[in-house]
This record gives sequence, C-alpha cells and structure tokens, in this order.
Amino acid sequence: MTVKHNVEHTFPAGLNASQHPAPLHFDLPLQQGWKVYYEGFNNGAIYADDAYWLVQANGGGGLGAGDSHSIRITPDSSVYSGYSLYRTLADRRLTSATKPFYMETRVKLTLESGGTVPANGWFVGYTSANEAMTAAASNAMDGGDELLGFGQVDTDTAISFYSREDGTQQEISLSYPLVSGTYVKLACYYDGASFNLYRDDSLVSSTAMTSLNVDEGMTPQVYMEAIEDKANTFDIQYLLFAAEL
Repeated sequence: MTVKHNVEHTFPAGLNASQHPAPLHFDLPLQQGWKVYYEGFNNGAIYADDAYWLVQANGGGGLGAGDSHSIRITPDSSVYSGYSLYRTLADRRLTSATKPFYMETRVKLTLESGGTVPANGWFVGYTSANEAMTAAASNAMDGGDELLGFGQVDTDTAISFYSREDGTQQEISLSYPLVSGTYVKLACYYDGASFNLYRDDSLVSSTAMTSLNVDEGMTPQVYMEAIEDKANTFDIQYLLFAAEL
C-alpha cells in the first residue's frame, strides 16, 4: 500500500499511515487490532510537569531539555539524588500471555568526571504502582508488584530487561553496559512465548517468558538516580509500546 501526498509524491506506508477509520490500527491484514502508545518526552516542549507527567525528586538537580528531542534528568551531585516521572492512570494492560507486543526506547547516560556506570539506577517502562519509584535506596525499582521495561540497578554493569508479575520477576541481561555519552536503542518483541531483545536493532537474545503481567493495568514510569555523589545525566528520547488487542 502507498499513501499519496500529491500527484508528484508517493510515500510508503508507515506506523501513522493507516487509512482505517479507527486510529492506531496497522494496515497489514495479519496485524489488525493493535493498540499503539507513544510517549515523546520532549517534542519541542518540556512535558515533565504535573499536568502531563507527575514528577518526584530526590534532592535537587534539574529536569529539562536534553539533546535530540530528549528529556534530561540531572541529579544534584549527592548520593541517591534523581527523579521519577510517572502517571496516575494505569491504562496500559495486556489482555493475554499469548498475544505479542513490542516495546522500544532510546536512552543515554553521561557520566561526570570520575563517575561509573554501575553507580546509577534507572528504569524506562511500565509499572503497576501509580507512585514514584525513587527512594533513598540503591534499588528503588525493586518496589511494586508489576513491572515491564528496561533498566539497571546499583552494582549491575549491564542493561537488563525486567518482567514482573505479582512480585515474581524475570530478569534478562542484555550483557551490554551503557557507554557514557552514547545513545542506545533498546527493544523487546514478545512473540507470544518468548522475549526477543534487541540492542541498536540487533537481536541480542530470545528467552522463553516465565513472568508477565496480564491481569492489571500499568502506567508509564521513568526513573534515574545517581548512587554516587556525581551529577551524571540521563537522557530519554521516547517510549513506544504496541500490543495486539
């Protein structure tokens, strides 16, 4: 299928090119009935305010525009300082453990001189708890019963994918550390049986699902804390989630 712009230009169909009367449906016959959510964190404006994102801070620091349409979290050089951005409406819910979904984000950690990657905690994804993840503890993301997304807890050297149901967590390491000052794109395609994890569009691993929340709604959540006295920064460009209904 093509989408005509005018008589001189023809563009191939893309995610937002659907001609279906109901929005956010794919055009391919085998992909009908998908719901797509896209969180653009800084599309020309800072959406981190209490009207769009609820913001919880630990200590001081800053929250504002980063680069390449990102939003940037900057701790205040004190241990455990950072931010959590979250919503109060848990409106993201999977309907079956056998239906596929796709999740994608792009993030960057930049270390202050003397900083180290394992001395930072972060998470980008969805949680059941409609409250901030930040706490004055090294593993703030351990709280809550349901969780789905990418992150890293204190002392970990590699990015992990997390899927938690009623407190039972499946953690899959991507065996790849964040590199200071470098964006990385992280994605998970769940095919109805296995989590297929990608880093910068390359398949890293395929692991059978053992834990997945399909009975409770979740809310978007982004969290970052420096677990050291450094003003390390964390940039998040977007969070995309698409699920078959």
